[in-house]
Amino acid sequence: MKRIVLIIGIIAFSCISVFADGDKLGYIPVCLNGKWGYIDKTGKFAIEPQFDEVELFDESELACVKLNDKWGAIDYVGKIVVEPKYDYSFVFKDGFAVVSLNEKLKFIDKTGKNVLNIQDSTYSFEYNGFDENGLAMVILNDKYYGLIDRTGKFVLKPQYGPVYYEERDKTYKIYNSENDEDTKWGFFDNATGVIVEPKFSVEYTLSIPENSIFDENGLARVEVGGRFEYVDPCEGCPGSGYTYKRDGKWGVIDRTGKFVVEPQFEYISDIKDGLAAVGTERDSNYPHDIVNWGFIDKTGKFVIGPKFDYASGFDENGLAGVRIDGKIGLIDETGNYVLNLQYDAIYDNDERTKSFYIIESDGKLGFFDYTANIIVQPQFEVEEDLSSFFDPSIDFDENGLAVVKKNGQEGIIDRTGKFVVEPKFDAILTNSNFGDPQNYTFHIFDGNGFTEVKVDEKYGLIDKNGKYIVKPQYDGIHYLDKFKTYYIELNGKNGLLDNTGKFIVEPMYYDRIYTCDNGFWLVKLNGKWGYIDKAWQLVIKPQFDNAYCFSENGLAIVETNGKVGIIDQTGKYIIEPKYDEIHYVNDKQEVLKLKLNGKWWAFDPISKTIIEPQYEYDESEVYFNGNGLATVKIKGKWGLIDEIGNFIVTPQYDGLLELGKIYEIELNGKFGIVDNTGKVIFEPQFDESIYFVKGGLSRVKVNGKYGVINTKGKFVVEPIYEKIEGYISGDFEYYLVSADGKVGVLDENGSRITQLQFDETTFYSQGRFYRQDLKRRGRSAIEF
Repeated sequence: MKRIVLIIGIIAFSCISVFADGDKLGYIPVCLNGKWGYIDKTGKFAIEPQFDEVELFDESELACVKLNDKWGAIDYVGKIVVEPKYDYSFVFKDGFAVVSLNEKLKFIDKTGKNVLNIQDSTYSFEYNGFDENGLAMVILNDKYYGLIDRTGKFVLKPQYGPVYYEERDKTYKIYNSENDEDTKWGFFDNATGVIVEPKFSVEYTLSIPENSIFDENGLARVEVGGRFEYVDPCEGCPGSGYTYKRDGKWGVIDRTGKFVVEPQFEYISDIKDGLAAVGTERDSNYPHDIVNWGFIDKTGKFVIGPKFDYASGFDENGLAGVRIDGKIGLIDETGNYVLNLQYDAIYDNDERTKSFYIIESDGKLGFFDYTANIIVQPQFEVEEDLSSFFDPSIDFDENGLAVVKKNGQEGIIDRTGKFVVEPKFDAILTNSNFGDPQNYTFHIFDGNGFTEVKVDEKYGLIDKNGKYIVKPQYDGIHYLDKFKTYYIELNGKNGLLDNTGKFIVEPMYYDRIYTCDNGFWLVKLNGKWGYIDKAWQLVIKPQFDNAYCFSENGLAIVETNGKVGIIDQTGKYIIEPKYDEIHYVNDKQEVLKLKLNGKWWAFDPISKTIIEPQYEYDESEVYFNGNGLATVKIKGKWGLIDEIGNFIVTPQYDGLLELGKIYEIELNGKFGIVDNTGKVIFEPQFDESIYFVKGGLSRVKVNGKYGVINTKGKFVVEPIYEKIEGYISGDFEYYLVSADGKVGVLDENGSRITQLQFDETTFYSQGRFYRQDLKRRGRSAIEF
């Protein structure tokens, strides 16, 4: 006998199942004298116990129930609406469910009516609800795809491979089954009911799904009989081969699948404005190359005869690239040349205008602006270091300027091709992304109106007229946008220029100058770091092996001889350099953590309070949370400190864990709670770890008995029960409690809903368990 697998919704075993999002009633499954029923939120029986097993109510407000070892369904008043005769539990989705009857699958509606006959050989049936067209994709035997409507009728029999819904087309692309040797595709049009069996070749080997099927005219280009073939040009040349299509013929179909252009071409490009480029022959010497290109209309009639060696489709400007004898031009939709056949390559790469074409001839670049009808003939040189990775380009910034090279020298042109800065520099360095870092911008000139130039391996600055602001004399110039200044390099030393190009700091410092927000900048001289102020004067002489910017509190971390300390803005040590590490505890840089000999302490820069190193940690550094507190460990015991090192909880516990604004404490295997002021809410007395759920309650265990506590230090439920579990049914939270072998129900506040009256098996109800998923020192997560 074949194994039955229901691959929808819920697979039931015993009485445990996944919580159903559709349960809006808040009914609680309970078991009494071996029979299952439901109580409401008040504890009254909504449905008397009478079933062998039950599930939660689903989105259709029906629940699956078991009687006499068979499964059916009831409504919310307990009326049987689906006769209990099925082998396994089930759940309704969009009013339908997959069921098993005598080890054979059926598809039923909410009344239990069988709306779809599934073949006896089927051992799996996947159904996931209906789409916007009222159709549902179903999968038989894990591999055959089809579509059904809401009556259960197959509009597309499950005999295909994958089915993909094309939202723009409102059609379904279908593929042949995996048993077929070659992948083919067809389609199903729900609007007309037309099914075109898979017979068209895929365009690329990895093209499932491909793009939308039909264009705005309801036409689609298709290939029939195409197959992929791998060509290995030579033996012993691994990786040099390639895959190409052969044998296929291309045509055009309408939405009924009828050919409006018979498959007769070697290739058809995308159809644009009713026109498509077609290749009519294959090169006899290179069969993977298609030649003899022309343009047809949507009837297949040639509008422009096949006379080109190659042709692209028409773009959004109504232009197409064509090639004859190795030369490329552009034609319009009438076949007239907009650019004559004289170029080696044409690139369309201006994302802003969509009408800007780079033209190339004899290794030189020019451009054609279709909107402005400007042609600048190829005269600019290609950057060789980039051309092997990217298409050659002339990139205009947002001001309509571009850097180009002519006769080996770089200059700047406008969008008419006119030089605004003559080509006389070895290089012009553009300024990208200055200003708002979230919005990338490309500028040739920086915020001061200058740009960096290179001549004979030296760097200088020019203005927008090409006039020197700083003659090329430095080994490097770098623009600092935030401060509108320039960091310069000369003979291995570094200095600063202001926004007019005048010296702020003469080149005298080794290593670069690091800018800081508060005006104290880092400089390096003779291998040591110091600080200059806003007047660019040396205020703290270079003396540190390493140094950092001053924080908002006016302090800076410095390093000397492998030890770190803290100085103020006069260079005076606030903390002598004797510590192994120093870190700020938060982004505000208010409090510092210091480490010495593997132990940590805290320092408050306002009160200058220093707590001697004493804390042991499992982590690599102290962590202060949003409450401004950190757990600390001394001699194996855990406590709690604030950001200046004061004890909130003295180290006395075996464990301490943050639970929001309260903390769980552990001592001698018992658990309790303290708040963030150090006040003990519960002394360590509970046998199990604590976890507070959404309502601010937690199950606890005392002397082998369970109760429920709140965060205010009170027992909501006294510890008198042998077992307590928290559940959710719909939006309703509740507890099941047990004592003396009987089970009762409490609400989310711990108030009694029912007496202890139900069977222990009620704990296996279908409510969703509360879960705890917290990392605990030395303890794993528990479930509640």
